[in-house]
Amino acid sequence: PAISIRDWPTLVVRGAHIDLHNLTLSQDALEERLALLAGYKLNTVLISYADKFRFRSHPSANHRGALTRTEVRRLHRLAGELGIDLIPVIQCLGHSANVLRNAKYEHLREREDVLTQFCPANPQTLALVKDLLDEVMDAHSSRFIHIGADETYFLGACPRCRCVADRKGKIGLYIDYVSKVCDHVRSRGRTPLLWDDMLCTSPSIARRLARKADLCYWDYFPVDAKNPFVFFRNHGWFCNKSHWKDRPWWGGDFVDNPRCRD
Repeated sequence: PAISIRDWPTLVVRGAHIDLHNLTLSQDALEERLALLAGYKLNTVLISYADKFRFRSHPSANHRGALTRTEVRRLHRLAGELGIDLIPVIQCLGHSANVLRNAKYEHLREREDVLTQFCPANPQTLALVKDLLDEVMDAHSSRFIHIGADETYFLGACPRCRCVADRKGKIGLYIDYVSKVCDHVRSRGRTPLLWDDMLCTSPSIARRLARKADLCYWDYFPVDAKNPFVFFRNHGWFCNKSHWKDRPWWGGDFVDNPRCRD
């Protein structure tokens, strides 16, 4: 040949997130997306199943279009052939309407009128979440599993949680529960991943979880700083995109006149 090209990726991990919380995709559609992402040289895909994984231990949490074990195995096999690490996401605390919308589990809600968040102080919550995690881990071989744990805005709402929060603070309540979830995942030989948004205001306490899990930065707001974690978390950026305009970062200490950018 007249020329040879040597190329390599800058990033070791190049990933995308397929979120099935409010989306139902067929097996074929999911396979097409994996092939497309592989074509862009992505090697990691988070797949948030929500109710689209057919749970045997808690069938009332399943959507009628949930993937069967055979379909999940097929998807997993294709991901491997494409060089993609398929990492399942099972929410352990918030974003859990697929379970909590059922009257059978309403006693596990943090607040009676909120269908999205478990009560972390109820021991039955941890038992149920372990069941869900075990089934998903059995169906995947990735050394990672993502436990979500983001946007748990109703911590301390129920009387049982309020007692804990009064002694340890809401972040203490959160850390105690999520630590137990991480311990269970680690006991299965896996590394838990979780979003960092609930921890960013308490870096000293966050270290307790950082020893047990890999924290994933959730970027609500685009910035140009070399270290967006330090720049955004400490300086109170807003985003003027229509769906985030005038919405402050949860729990942050903001400047009086926060800056905006596209």
